[in-house]
Amino acid sequence: MGLLINATEPYSLYPPNVVPMVNREVIGIVTQIDRPGANPAQAEVWLRLAGCTEVFHVCAKTGQGLNQILDFLSKA
Repeated sequence: MGLLINATEPYSLYPPNVVPMVNREVIGIVTQIDRPGANPAQAEVWLRLAGCTEVFHVCAKTGQGLNQILDFLSKA
């Protein structure tokens, strides 16, 4: 399962410690890391507060970070 958050969001909709409520491993995915005004570090903090231990930063436009997610999922 994955929680997505846009790196340009001013706040997170995910409450702290929401991940322990599910019985699957949950990864965090920070999207749109290349956008002006993006703050991927803040988005990662929010995902970690939600309970994600693995967080990936991706850009669909350039493909950055997609291989890391695929590698992680192939080992799971």
